Amino acid sequence: MEKALRLSYPFLRVEGLYCLEPSVTWKPLNVGVFQYLGDHHIVEVLKEEVVINDLCGFLPWEEYGQEDEWARFYAYEGPANPLDIDLPFVVDVPMRGVVLLEGCATGRRILVVLEEVWEDPDQFKEGSPFREFLLREGFAFLEPPSLKDTTVLLGGDPEFEVVDLTEEEVIPAYEVDVFERGSHNPFSKIGTDGDSAIAEIRPNPCRTPEEYVREFEGILKDLKRKVPWVDLSVDGDVYPLGGHIHVGADDALVRETLQANVGVFIEALDDFVGRVLLPTSGAARGMYAALSAYEEKPYGWEYRTPPASIYGDMEVLRITYKLTKGLVEKLLREGSISYYVGKNGIPPFEEYLHFLTEEEAEYFLDFPRRWKEGLVPRTLFQAAAAAAE
Repeated sequence: MEKALRLSYPFLRVEGLYCLEPSVTWKPLNVGVFQYLGDHHIVEVLKEEVVINDLCGFLPWEEYGQEDEWARFYAYEGPANPLDIDLPFVVDVPMRGVVLLEGCATGRRILVVLEEVWEDPDQFKEGSPFREFLLREGFAFLEPPSLKDTTVLLGGDPEFEVVDLTEEEVIPAYEVDVFERGSHNPFSKIGTDGDSAIAEIRPNPCRTPEEYVREFEGILKDLKRKVPWVDLSVDGDVYPLGGHIHVGADDALVRETLQANVGVFIEALDDFVGRVLLPTSGAARGMYAALSAYEEKPYGWEYRTPPASIYGDMEVLRITYKLTKGLVEKLLREGSISYYVGKNGIPPFEEYLHFLTEEEAEYFLDFPRRWKEGLVPRTLFQAAAAAAE
C-alpha cells in the first residue's frame, strides 16, 4: 500500500503579507516565557499595557519620548547570569504597541505587539510603518517563506531502571542521591521521572545524531564516576521505560510547523521507527507501549513510542536518531512524503535507503531479533563496553 503524507504551513496571509500566527498572552512576559520563544516569535498581548519583566538591561520609558505610557520594562534581578538563560533586551520600540526584543546570548528576535495593533487591518496596508517594520525585520514576507534548508534539533529524556550492583537488584532511583528529583530540578542532566522511581538522562539538544550519542555517553561517564556501584538497565520489566525522542527547532516558524502537523510527523515515525522498535519494550511498559504516543512541547514535540531498549546498543541509538531526523527534515523541506508499507505497516527495506545506508538499515531492522535472542546488552555500562570493543 502506498502512503502519501502532506504538511500544512501555519502562515497567516494579511494584505498580501505572509506572517507567522502570533501566540497570545494576557500575562506579563518573564524569564519563564522567554525560555520557550523561538527566533522571530510573535507575541500578541491582550492587555492595554505591555509588561515585560526580566530584561537584560532596558531604558526607562520616558527616554523614548512618548506621551502615553503603554509599556513597562523591568530589569532581571535573579541569581543566574542573563547570558546563561539568554534573557532579551529591548532593541527597538518603533511605534506605540510594538516592542522588538533580542536574546543577549543567541540573538533570537522576539516581537511583542499589542492586540489593538495586530488586529487593526490598516496596520498591514502598503506603506504603513508597521508593515514596513515587519518586512524589514523578517517577521513578514511577500512570498511564503521556504523551509527547504530547515534543520531540526534532537533531544531526549530516556528512562532507566537503577541497578544496585552490590545487591544485584533494581532499586528506586530516589534512593540514590545523584538522581535529582524532577520536581526539584527538572533541567538537571541526571534526574528522575515524575514518580522519582525511574532514572532519566537528559542530554542537551543536538544538531546531529552523532553529537547526541556523544553527549549521552559523556553524561554516562560522569554518572559512572559519581556512583560506580550502580548501573542503568533498559530491561523495563520492573518499571515502564521509554526512549523518548525530542524534536524541535530554534526558529519559531519551524516550531509552529512541527506543532501544527504533529499528527503527520508521528504517523511517518510510527511506520519507520515505532512499529519496528515496539516489540523490544519491557514487560512493565503496559499501555505505554503504543503507537502514536507523543506530547507537544514548546520547542516542538516529544515522540514517546520508542522504548528504552535502543540505549542498549549505541549504534541502534544513532541510527534511530538519524532516521528520525531524516524523516522530519524531508517533510519540512518538501512539504510531503510518499512511501509504501507492507501488511505489517512497516515500509520495505528499499524505503529505508532514502534515509540510511544499506548497512544501517539492515542493522536497525534486525534489532528486534537480536533483542529477543539476548544479543543486546541490557545495561548501559554493558552497552558502553560493547561499543568500545
